[in-house]
Amino acid sequence: MVISSKETDCYISLFDRFAMTSNIERMNILDKIILDKRKEVALKKEHIPIQILEQLPFFERQTISLVSKLKNSKTGIIAEFKRRSPSKSIINDTAIVEDVAIG
Repeated sequence: MVISSKETDCYISLFDRFAMTSNIERMNILDKIILDKRKEVALKKEHIPIQILEQLPFFERQTISLVSKLKNSKTGIIAEFKRRSPSKSIINDTAIVEDVAIG
């Protein structure tokens, strides 16, 4: 369910409303990043009307399809190997890249 915020003229889900009012210490780092990004986008929507964005030079250009680029590439793979992450700390510090890639 989505409700309209008259103050910012943007849409905020009930989950987002709960997250904004709940105890922020219980959120993990990724939840905090998402919450901050949603606040940033809402603020930008408030200050930059869509009519202004439609007048920018690249608004009418054809978009680039990630799916198409991957399907037409030699590998078709996007990969990242991480032993640590900000939200989980150590993921697997003994993993060998080649073993993980093979599966």
